[in-house]
Amino acid sequence: MPSSSQKTVARKYLALGEVALAFSLMHVAFRLVKRFTSWGKWESTSGHNFSPGVSMIAVAVLMMSVCYWRRPKNETKPDTLARHFARFGANLRSLTMAFYPACICLVVLLLAGAVLLALGIPISLVQGPWPTTFAVALMMSFVAIVTLWVLSRKRSQEWESRISGSMLFLLVAALAASPIIWAQWQRRSMAGELLTVLWLLVGTGLGEELFFRGYVQSRLNLAFGRRWTLFGVSYGPGLLWAAALFGMIHVLNSYDYFKDLGSLSWRHGLTTMFALHYGFLRERTGTVVAPLIVHFLVNLGPRLPMLINGGFSSG
Repeated sequence: MPSSSQKTVARKYLALGEVALAFSLMHVAFRLVKRFTSWGKWESTSGHNFSPGVSMIAVAVLMMSVCYWRRPKNETKPDTLARHFARFGANLRSLTMAFYPACICLVVLLLAGAVLLALGIPISLVQGPWPTTFAVALMMSFVAIVTLWVLSRKRSQEWESRISGSMLFLLVAALAASPIIWAQWQRRSMAGELLTVLWLLVGTGLGEELFFRGYVQSRLNLAFGRRWTLFGVSYGPGLLWAAALFGMIHVLNSYDYFKDLGSLSWRHGLTTMFALHYGFLRERTGTVVAPLIVHFLVNLGPRLPMLINGGFSSG
């Protein structure tokens, strides 16, 4: 019979294989949609990109469900489906508790971005020489460390207990709805603005966070554990693997194996370093809601001027 250490190693390899399978299934699914369906043709002409996020949500939910049915049975304390999904960060009960850490991360991101702009360095992975691009990614990776450090301070924890999560939720919701409200105020069609906000919220924010920080990071946490600690937050190899796969999906941005292949976007692989704060927020809060908020607003912010001016309006 295999020893306990051999079983542990086998579980780790099984988890890595399962994650690799899920990643492949997800990528093939949305490439099929883009290449062979009318939905994909609409996306190529509209500038929206729902299919990757929808594929990520579908595959994440599928794999979480598979883990539920394959789980060890505990007769003394039977696991419920809701409790099982909560272990993967899909937990809305702590919704308002996620807003303060998310807001702190956004403030740190804004400060880091302001420093880069003051130095004349574009906040981009596609502009400038490789050393500059790597320096930008490296600086943004420190956002995770600074965010956790701020959240670990006693004064910050006092503020966290006092500030209403519901109020922060309303502020975020108002910011997200502002281009839609402005379009209605100007008596323009809201379709373009509404689709863009939904795309950024569901297609990128929810899809990527539920798959990478929800399914991948949590599944590997179960296999590898969380034996490291940074400013009171426990994490493990799952966080790093999730960030690496997040970078890989961006490397494959322009690679279509159903058409004429294309090239690999290696610069976009540096999003691995950008993704560290998403992973630490998921560990700090126990939910994907916090990284979802940051991810959504980081994508929405640069587009707000265009949305408010009707750049995505359909009529």
